[in-house]
Amino acid sequence: MIRKAKLIPNALLAFIVIMATMLLLPASALADQDTFYSEAGLDGRLRYDGPDYNSDTAYTYCAAGTQPKPYTFRAYFSFDTSSLPDGATVTAAKLYLKTHTDQSIDYDFNDEVYRVDYGSSLDATVTEWNLYSSGTNEGNILSTASYVDETYFNIDVTAAEINKTGRTQYCVKSSDETIGGSNAYIAWYSADEGGTSSDPYLVVTYTLSSAPEFPTTFAAIGAIGLSGLTYFIIRRRTSQDVA
Repeated sequence: MIRKAKLIPNALLAFIVIMATMLLLPASALADQDTFYSEAGLDGRLRYDGPDYNSDTAYTYCAAGTQPKPYTFRAYFSFDTSSLPDGATVTAAKLYLKTHTDQSIDYDFNDEVYRVDYGSSLDATVTEWNLYSSGTNEGNILSTASYVDETYFNIDVTAAEINKTGRTQYCVKSSDETIGGSNAYIAWYSADEGGTSSDPYLVVTYTLSSAPEFPTTFAAIGAIGLSGLTYFIIRRRTSQDVA
């Protein structure tokens, strides 16, 4: 006896197509953003007195520039970014610093930002003074010609340099440290100012991979398809028994 071919019910066909499509969909990327404030005990300034170095981490501001020689200042900022998810892919980062005072009336220069790593303490050593030379030059955050009091300035920093397992740290220095006739520095607020209205902060944007989404509509269609599959199997067995 020749049996007629049985057509697959529409609901079952829909279920098969949907499941196959879901298996082929790539994982989606969920964007997120975190803000990190500078650590009060680790942001501060290093001062070169010639030939000595001094570390100040309790000031409400961090200076970058020079005073009458031999005094030179460099500012340091530390952000604990270890709370970023292990699987995060950092796509962008922006550093925000707020101006305190301008002591560069007679001079023009830039304040440059460098990605450095000085760890769990800011030490008054020639090694930490010169960390910038082996760090990443992120560019200029401010030109004295465009200085404004009590204002946040920002700069895009290298996303790949954000430390997901520890601290992300920066040094700010004057582009001209040869000035020595009078004051020529910019003072930036540190986290020791208190509160967060003037604190340095770092905004990190990242993505996380996620499993393909399975909307409620697809789940409902899948349920219908499963019902169709059950119906198809019962009909087939019933037809065979009758035959």
